Amino acid sequence: MLCRQEAGHLLLQSLVHGRSLRAPHCSSICPHVRTSQQNSTGQPEKVLALPKKPDWFPECPRELENPLERFNCYPEDRFVGKSACEARGCCYLNPAIPGELIEYGNRTFVSDRMPHCVYPKNYGYVAAGKTTSTFNGFVLPLQRVPAPSRFGDDTQVVNMLVEMQTKHRLRIKFYGPEHYHFEVPTPKIHVQDNGHNGREVFSYSVAYDVHNKISTVKVRRSDTDAIIFDTSVGVLSLSYQFLELTTKLASSNVFGFGSKKTLQYNDGFQWETFSMFSSKEKLGVLSGVHPMYMCLEDDGNAYGVLLLNSNALEVELHPLPAITFRTIGGVLDFYLFLGPTPEEVIQQYTAAIGFSFIPPYWSLGLQIKQAPLQSPEEIEKFLNDFKAKHIPVESLILNEDTVLQNCLWSWKLE
Repeated sequence: MLCRQEAGHLLLQSLVHGRSLRAPHCSSICPHVRTSQQNSTGQPEKVLALPKKPDWFPECPRELENPLERFNCYPEDRFVGKSACEARGCCYLNPAIPGELIEYGNRTFVSDRMPHCVYPKNYGYVAAGKTTSTFNGFVLPLQRVPAPSRFGDDTQVVNMLVEMQTKHRLRIKFYGPEHYHFEVPTPKIHVQDNGHNGREVFSYSVAYDVHNKISTVKVRRSDTDAIIFDTSVGVLSLSYQFLELTTKLASSNVFGFGSKKTLQYNDGFQWETFSMFSSKEKLGVLSGVHPMYMCLEDDGNAYGVLLLNSNALEVELHPLPAITFRTIGGVLDFYLFLGPTPEEVIQQYTAAIGFSFIPPYWSLGLQIKQAPLQSPEEIEKFLNDFKAKHIPVESLILNEDTVLQNCLWSWKLE
């Protein structure tokens, strides 16, 4: 059935039989058209046009597409339902049977960890103008697509700053230029002025895509063409108290993120999430953390990535392999260290954030640590045993719990 206006009436034309019927009111047959009342002259006042189409529709992946490229759009609830998932502008895929083993290629995954509320392909930011050159890089303005908000207060305009700071160090920063966001005041990472040295050969190349629907950035190693940073997967999302970015990894050989005892892989990831906050926990998180990881590539080269952000955050490791950073504030300020050896990665990393203080002389001698010591009496007896046997002791390392339980300490010189 086709509806169109003709001489103040609505003409219903059957597409099958070719017959026409005049009907002054046919909103029940064509609900998308609303008729109007006639005025005193007998002419219709106005006929409304078809409703305006939404500016954005999610482009959802098919069920049978690569399961390794599923990126969680609802990380706070892995059992989320279809209505809540789609209200966020995300794609709901049929969840697998709990406990089922899913094979893809030569990999096997547990279905319980595979997300079923995932990002659409057109979620994120698009290029909103031309790049502006800086003395060692450029700035590209980005505009958020009109997708539904996840947590509110979305940053509509984002600048992507790329700084080629040194031959082996690159900075990529995503921030909102219209509003203030807290940034880590220290350390002040020195920026090398490369604008006057045209002969400088960098160990990396940067490319950004503004022709596709979603803008992405990709970093390659110059000599091997290996991709070490690629935001074409996952999503870039920035709001006042939630920031997220996903990048591909060159391999699954990842080391870092504080003192995580289990974060050392060579057999692939299984959608695993690690929280990072400065608090002591039984699972191996020490009182200080630094969101930095080092990735060992398949050919033996290594690179490191630091997220300079002091807010509580979490990282999620994907079997692609890829990594997702989520934090509750600040900006996304990444520093890439190209190595290429693991030792050089750490050297470039410490040169950027600052070197450790020279340790005191007394700490360079024989150090003793005995975890079960709980009271000052036990500690004194322990040291007297060394003294009686003429064993030199320069320092005694106490457990954190011992120090906190016995906050007042004194010593005497003999």
